[in-house]
Amino acid sequence: GGEDEGVKGSPQVLQARRDAVTYLLLANDDVTGPYLAILTSLLTVSDSNASRKAIEMLIWVVQSACEDRRLDNALGRDVFGTVLGVILRQEAWTQGLEGDFVTLLDEIYGSLVLRPAGTAVIGGDGSLHAGTDTASGSGSGSGVVTSTITVFDAPRQILLSVPGVTERMIEEMEIQINQRTTKKRRAEVFREKIKTIRDVYTAQIRGIENSKTSLSSIGILDLPTRLARTYNRHGNKRDGVNGNSTNGQNHNLNNSDVLAYSLVDLFQA
Repeated sequence: GGEDEGVKGSPQVLQARRDAVTYLLLANDDVTGPYLAILTSLLTVSDSNASRKAIEMLIWVVQSACEDRRLDNALGRDVFGTVLGVILRQEAWTQGLEGDFVTLLDEIYGSLVLRPAGTAVIGGDGSLHAGTDTASGSGSGSGVVTSTITVFDAPRQILLSVPGVTERMIEEMEIQINQRTTKKRRAEVFREKIKTIRDVYTAQIRGIENSKTSLSSIGILDLPTRLARTYNRHGNKRDGVNGNSTNGQNHNLNNSDVLAYSLVDLFQA
């Protein structure tokens, strides 16, 4: 009845689902890869609802498992690079999702590149470490982040590899972010800087097109041109981000694949 439906969608039940996903995601390395590969592939499909669900789940993964260094490469390189590529291409289907995509980038950047100093960081072997200082100073009690650590530099390097983006631009962005006193203000700075990077990239591409220079001569570092394997919802394996289907061949999913699908479905309303 209506009461059962209310209980099913209650905050307590949803939190229990998230806790279960956290355990399954981090407890089994065979599940982690397929699960994140599915979410990453959904970021590029021409389906705003599917992409929005993937964004929501990935934001939750970043917030819930940001101390797990095993996920750094998948989140900081594959997911960050994929999302940045979507933003820079400005495809029509992404209209209305731009803010969500940038929010995901912001969560990843803040977790891996501009992590407040003093935050515990758990290594892959379970040991604690502090990362690399990117700014120095003492706390003033104003809420300004005067010292941050970088636990994984790939997101910064991906931004630096965008044609037209300079080290000075990224340095100024990080300084301005650290000067803001709330997460909301920091996110606003990041959003504006990503818009600037997008505009710089667009201007560079237009200049190259006008000069008849081959677009293949430029590139963005580590934007995934080929996922190890992506999956559609029907179990057909697809060859990388180019979406070349195997036409039903070899699409018998193993137990890890099935469990990964279950984790994706877990959040569906």
